[in-house]
Amino acid sequence: MSKKKQIERRFDGDVVIVTGGSSGIGRATCIAFAQEGAIVINADIDVRGGKETARIIRELVGESEFIKTNISNGKEVQATVTKVLDLHGQVDILVNNARKKASGNDILDIDEEIWNQNIAVILYGVFLCSKAVLPSMISHKKGVIINISSVNSLNAYGYNFPYSAAKAAVNNLTQNMAITYGKYNIRVNAICPGTVRTPAHDKVLKDDPDYFEHMAEFIPLGRVGEPEDIAKSVLFLSSADASWITGHLLVVDGGVSIGIDAPKLMSRIYGGTIS
Repeated sequence: MSKKKQIERRFDGDVVIVTGGSSGIGRATCIAFAQEGAIVINADIDVRGGKETARIIRELVGESEFIKTNISNGKEVQATVTKVLDLHGQVDILVNNARKKASGNDILDIDEEIWNQNIAVILYGVFLCSKAVLPSMISHKKGVIINISSVNSLNAYGYNFPYSAAKAAVNNLTQNMAITYGKYNIRVNAICPGTVRTPAHDKVLKDDPDYFEHMAEFIPLGRVGEPEDIAKSVLFLSSADASWITGHLLVVDGGVSIGIDAPKLMSRIYGGTIS
């Protein structure tokens, strides 16, 4: 029996838009949906990564679509969604995954541009993409929106201020949309990953090649996450198995947020002594 036949196909024919699908969690999510029969559209500003994601999916299961999109630009977002609707007639699932690399560990040192970029991509992008797909979902009386948040949105760790603040706002937006659009059979949930092995950590890895091993010491399950761990959670919340779940913030972090020696962890990451 081929690998393709062994994989459950819960999303046959479903039209799925994934933002930021050119690497990391987004790429793993695109691949997972495609393997289960979905028509996947990767909307990302990263053309090179987008073409690579499409190549991987074509080799595994067949056709894949990539549309270059700056999700912080309302006109580009609407053009992308309009193109998808013209081609496929509807959008069944939206995964708001695109992000800005986390930075900024002291309010006094954070540049306004860095702050605004995080808000534009992480929060404004979720707003724009959700606003663009919701009319179609309302019309069809069904839909799923999954927002990729972060454990940083739930706990204060004293670093990555712009990123953490934007992700916390995404949580609130998630739950407000869940309340507002539940009457149309539209479910809206968020996933809060912990440390995941993605290119977002490339800069840290240059300074500390054993960064993931060091982080694993603070995780109850003893390892950092893989993009596939988050993709599986996205597919669960998008599936019929989660049909009575909405407005939920699903933490997928290996247990790190339930109890952590934060000063020790921050000292390990950034050096020095934190009292």
